[in-house]
Amino acid sequence: MSSSPNIVGRVALITCTIRGQLVHQLLQSVSRCKSVPRVVVVIDASPSPVIDRTWDEKQVSDDLKVVRIRTSPGLPHQRNIGIDYILSEPEYHECDIVTFLDDDVVVAEDFFEELVAAFNSEKNLVCLGAVSDLHNTHHKSPLMLRVAKVSSRNPGEVLSSGFATPPVAKSGLTKSHWVPGLAMSFRKMVFQSHRFNDQIAFYGEDLEFQLRISHLGITAISSRLRVTHRQSPLMRDAVRASWAYSDGFRWSLASNFPKKVKKKSVLWAIAWLLILESFAFLRYRNRSHLEAAFGHFDFLCRLFRGEEVEKLRVSDSNTPSC
Repeated sequence: MSSSPNIVGRVALITCTIRGQLVHQLLQSVSRCKSVPRVVVVIDASPSPVIDRTWDEKQVSDDLKVVRIRTSPGLPHQRNIGIDYILSEPEYHECDIVTFLDDDVVVAEDFFEELVAAFNSEKNLVCLGAVSDLHNTHHKSPLMLRVAKVSSRNPGEVLSSGFATPPVAKSGLTKSHWVPGLAMSFRKMVFQSHRFNDQIAFYGEDLEFQLRISHLGITAISSRLRVTHRQSPLMRDAVRASWAYSDGFRWSLASNFPKKVKKKSVLWAIAWLLILESFAFLRYRNRSHLEAAFGHFDFLCRLFRGEEVEKLRVSDSNTPSC
C-alpha cells in the first residue's frame, strides 16, 4: 500500500469460519481498504491446521489489528463469541458498529467509509446490509412460485411461508425486512440485550435475529456498500437433509413469529415444493430435484409423527451461511 489506511475506531469486524483457507483473502481485502476497522476478530472453528499455516505467513497489513479466537463450530455460537469479546474489552468501548462478514467475502476499498456514512445518515438505522455482486437484481418471480408462497414481486420481503426474497438496493439506503448475513452490520447497542440464537443448526440465524430486533429500528441495504461474494463450494452438500432442515427452520419461525409467519403458509409452500421438485425430477432426471423432494417429504413425515422438526441436525450443519 502506498500509505497507511485510516483506522475507523467506531467499527469492529467479526468473521466466523470453519473454512480456514478462505480467511486470509478476506483479511487482505480488508487491509487494502482506504479505512480499516478498529479490530478484526476471527472466530475460528476450522477443523484443519490450514488457518494456522496461513496465520504464520503474516502477510496481512501491520495497520490491521487481528485477534483470533478458537472455539467449537456453530455459526450463531461463533457470532456470539465475537460479540462477547468486543463488549468485554475496554479498548473497544468506542466501537459502536459491529460488522459481520462471511469468510468468502471480499470488500470494496471504500467499504468502511461508506458503512460509517450510512449509519451517520440515518439515526434509526440498527441493521445494515451490503450489495453483493451476485444478488442485487430482483428477477421476475414465476406465477407458480408466487402461488406457492415461495417468492414475491417485492424484494427484501419476508413471506408468510417463512421464505424471504433477496433485497435490492436502489439509491442510497433502501428499507428492507431483512438483509443477508454474508455482510451485515449492527449498532452495538443491539447486543446489550440480544444475541444470535445458538439453537439454530444451519441456515437462517441472520433472518431470525433480524426479525427479533425489528422493533428497535430500521433495517436497510445500501447501494454504496459493496462486496464480492465468492460463494465457496466447500461444505455445500446434503441437499435432502438441508431442505428438511430448512422446512423445520421456517416452521420454527411460524412458532416464534406468528404475526409474521403462518404455519398454514409454511405447509402450503412445502406441499407445493414437494410437487414441483417431483415433477422437475421426472422431466429433467436431475437427482438434486429428487433429493429436494425427499427432504420436504422427510420433514412432513417427522411433523405428522410428532417428532422434533425445528432443530434438525444435518451433516456439516455448522457451515457458515452464505
